[in-house]
Amino acid sequence: MKKALLLLLVAVIGYKFLFSGNQLNSDVPHQLKFSTAVVGTGESLPLVIALHGAGANEKDLIPFLESIDGNFRYVSFRAPFPQGMGYTWGEGVGANKREAEDRYLDNFSDAAYSIAEGSAELAERFDSSGAPIVLGFSVGGQMAIYLAGVYPKYFSEIVIAAGVYSESMKEDFESSSRSRVYLYYGKQDPIVPLSMGKKAKDALKDTGRQVIFKEFQGGHTVPPQVAELISKLISER
Repeated sequence: MKKALLLLLVAVIGYKFLFSGNQLNSDVPHQLKFSTAVVGTGESLPLVIALHGAGANEKDLIPFLESIDGNFRYVSFRAPFPQGMGYTWGEGVGANKREAEDRYLDNFSDAAYSIAEGSAELAERFDSSGAPIVLGFSVGGQMAIYLAGVYPKYFSEIVIAAGVYSESMKEDFESSSRSRVYLYYGKQDPIVPLSMGKKAKDALKDTGRQVIFKEFQGGHTVPPQVAELISKLISER
């Protein structure tokens, strides 16, 4: 009996250790879970933070991340709110449309704060080289746009592919010249139109950000040019 209890205790401790190693420890609204791995070799590596789209999970961008040339560590966060078979970065339920939108923005901003503080925690935990680079796709790109507007001091570069944008996000943006922002939008994207990307570019430029805007031939995807860019940013470290 004692042996069985001891084995159970060891299993519980081991599970907690394993689980805690893949989620944040920071005092934030959402202790986000994540996947992490090193691509290449080395110590004190650049850190790339990945933010997936709606209905996906932290595994979604890993094949893309592992296609990038260079030596770096990635952390791919899982969004905190369930959606379909996956997760998303905000949810809004209310008695009317306005109440639902306000609730969504509150949840979304809580998730953004969790990412910003969590990224700082992980940069220290993994002894990273410089501030993290962010990659966001679709609604994860919306989150990356928000991080660029509200939390620029936490990141060196923020790379957005097909990022959703709404004017209500701009209300929280602060003036700053920190963080370079790269926006990539597909000319044939049926989900996030090119015009939305241009609005995001203008909104970020209005706050003093250095913004580089790129159009590419393709639809709702992360184009190969993004892998080339992140490889270049990594090599500059």
